[in-house]
Amino acid sequence: LAGLETFDDDQQRPVVISGQSGKPSDIPPEERKPVKTPEAERLLQEAEEVEMEAVGVKKVGYEIEKVIEELEYEMDLAARNLQFEKAAVIRDNIADLKKRLNGQ
Repeated sequence: LAGLETFDDDQQRPVVISGQSGKPSDIPPEERKPVKTPEAERLLQEAEEVEMEAVGVKKVGYEIEKVIEELEYEMDLAARNLQFEKAAVIRDNIADLKKRLNGQ
């Protein structure tokens, strides 16, 4: 039953049955991260290369954009958990990366 999605009758939201216990996962959907297999990693790498070629972005810039996306996720998560100081530090790091990306 691991990974099976069902609906919580009380909150009317999807829940995922976790592990072998068969109990709903306590991790909200927006905080779940997928397990990456070697095949998934290879396909992701190929997709990133196609995307970089299509939009004409150099690999370094593309990687910085991916780091920024991950930091934005972490900043949002910190803010939702009322860790505002952590969110502010991450925000400043994002601003620095964006300046570097734009060559300023």
